[in-house]
Amino acid sequence: MLISNNIIKNNYKYILAGVAITLFLLFLFNYFNGVSRSANKVDMSTLGELNALAPTTTDTYKLYDEEAKYTVINYFSLDCIHCRKAFLLEDKMLDDLRGKVNIIYRHNPLASQPLSASKAAISLCVQDYDSHIYFDFIREVFNKYDLYNINNNWVKSIAYKYVNKIELEKCINEKRFEEIISKTKLENTINNIIYTPIIILFKNNPAPSGAGEYIKKYDGITESGVVNLYKWLIKN
Repeated sequence: MLISNNIIKNNYKYILAGVAITLFLLFLFNYFNGVSRSANKVDMSTLGELNALAPTTTDTYKLYDEEAKYTVINYFSLDCIHCRKAFLLEDKMLDDLRGKVNIIYRHNPLASQPLSASKAAISLCVQDYDSHIYFDFIREVFNKYDLYNINNNWVKSIAYKYVNKIELEKCINEKRFEEIISKTKLENTINNIIYTPIIILFKNNPAPSGAGEYIKKYDGITESGVVNLYKWLIKN
């Protein structure tokens, strides 16, 4: 017994080191095993959201080709700086994306941006007037964005270029689209769409059949992340 105690005493540093290494190796095994498992499945909460997130026939496409291999759904806010930069950078890539990637934009005005819901409603009035000019309007708003404006009058002044002033004011005063935006915000929250921009990527052109393959959800992706994603999609 004395010999065993002496052995332990003289070699305790090595024993402790061995235990530490064993625990570390067990940690690595469990970690990478967990990563491997998670990489091969979609999170269950995401699976529950897919029906709501998938492209539909009512979506307005910035870019569409029925032969395109991928569909990108971009949840954005007109008051989101990353959305603005990503949209304008994306504009420069449209020729390369054409025929390969479908692009959908969906409004997600945030509570932290109190003017964003009103901007979204104005843009939907423009879209309702003529869907073909919708993205021209969005583009001009993003290009002329006024960060420090205390109201959305400047957004209206842009909309007047695309929509008859009387008709636009009538649409805004009806508050029809404000109600739609409020409902959209609630649905987005339920479906875990809580940032902007958020991108949902599908493969095999899921609209309008809904048969596409969900690939990934990108939460709070930056404008450079959007560009890198598009570059990857163009190559693949």
